[in-house]
Amino acid sequence: MPPLSPSDVGVDVGHVIEGKYRVDAILGRGGMGVVVACTHLTLGERYALKLLRRDVLTDHDSVQRFIREARAAVKLKSEHVAKVSDVGTYDQDLPYMVMEYLEGQDMGELLEERHTLAIPWATDMTLQACEALAEAHSLGIVHRDIKPSNLFVTWRPDGAAMVKILDFGISKSPVGTDMKLTQTQSVLGTPAYMSPEQMRSAHMVDSRSDIWSLGCVLYEMLEGQRPFEADSFSEMCVKVAVDAPRPMEKTPPELVAVVMRCLHKQADLRFPTMADLGRALVQFAPNQAHAHNLVERMTRTLRRSALGWDGEASLSLPAVSRARVQPEVTDKIEAPKPPRRKWPWELGVFGFGAIAAALVVVLLSRGGEAPAPLPTSFLEYAKLPPVVQMKPVPVPVPVPVQPPVVVEAPAPVTEPVKIHHGRTTGHAPGLGSAAATSDVPTPQGDAFTVQHPGQNK
Repeated sequence: MPPLSPSDVGVDVGHVIEGKYRVDAILGRGGMGVVVACTHLTLGERYALKLLRRDVLTDHDSVQRFIREARAAVKLKSEHVAKVSDVGTYDQDLPYMVMEYLEGQDMGELLEERHTLAIPWATDMTLQACEALAEAHSLGIVHRDIKPSNLFVTWRPDGAAMVKILDFGISKSPVGTDMKLTQTQSVLGTPAYMSPEQMRSAHMVDSRSDIWSLGCVLYEMLEGQRPFEADSFSEMCVKVAVDAPRPMEKTPPELVAVVMRCLHKQADLRFPTMADLGRALVQFAPNQAHAHNLVERMTRTLRRSALGWDGEASLSLPAVSRARVQPEVTDKIEAPKPPRRKWPWELGVFGFGAIAAALVVVLLSRGGEAPAPLPTSFLEYAKLPPVVQMKPVPVPVPVPVQPPVVVEAPAPVTEPVKIHHGRTTGHAPGLGSAAATSDVPTPQGDAFTVQHPGQNK
């Protein structure tokens, strides 16, 4: 591409824009604009400043699209998007936006040096790009030009690689001043990375077109070549619409299936959202826990409105108008529970409430009146059981127990017994006055008599 003159670019090295941005160098140029490196004169910080070219200012729609999408890009908070800090016009009619200045190289230059990337690194770069695009899609912005040169690889302070997506809000349009071409004849994007529906109409695309483009970039990072190659735009359109991508010979089958789903001809059969694509890539990431958290953040972001940042439909068309955020699939499958029949419970509550309300109405209507006497007819038939008078049960009085008195019997007085030879006669105690006579043998065999006192001898 021939170099542009300062009149086409709109600025030259040394120019001061808005009295504070000094142009230091021209970094690059595209179909609609240029990017220059500049220094903030007050802060001393370097920025990248993007401007529309003067030769496309005659297209009023392009100017309005640039301003509108530049303001939307300010709303993107992802760390994987080049930050936009200011938007304005220079020299009364030249729109510009001020972005952070990045040091590194784009993915296109990196692939020219390395040809392919290791699977963990390629997966990590793709997941970072998915997060940035998920936030843009949630705001109704479709990038429409995802390609290796728009994925800028920079480095974190700890040395880890980080992807920054460039060219957010830059709408592609025909180059030149002939604006008589219809929109269906214009080409927005890079043909090698454009989806089939984008080749038919660049204005009737949604987030799934960016999924196709990112799948082409992932294919190139893994295989070192593009999925489709052609010598002309018309040939590329035919191959993209009809032919299958070239076989992937350096990639494991599980990852090939993920890439091939991104490159499906029918948009409905691709991943519905960037979160779904990221979820399929988690198993190949170098840090699966971090990748899982990234996917969850994308899912929450995509639940936001598909409208633009200002509440109206974006000029890029709603990004997720036909895509649905699917819940995370788990291994646990539960059978659907039958619907509960709530009407018996509701009838019970209604009946109880009606009874309670009726009682309250009756009580309030009677106020402080005395209750009416029972009818006589009721008293005639109401027979109460006789009242039984219970006699008191006497409580026994405890009788004191005296300890027993021990009376000692006098010892019996015995009189001496007189012993007579031959027979003994005496008085036996307890027999009264009866005489007791016993024969007692004597040593000589003679008998003697024992006679008790008071007994006749």
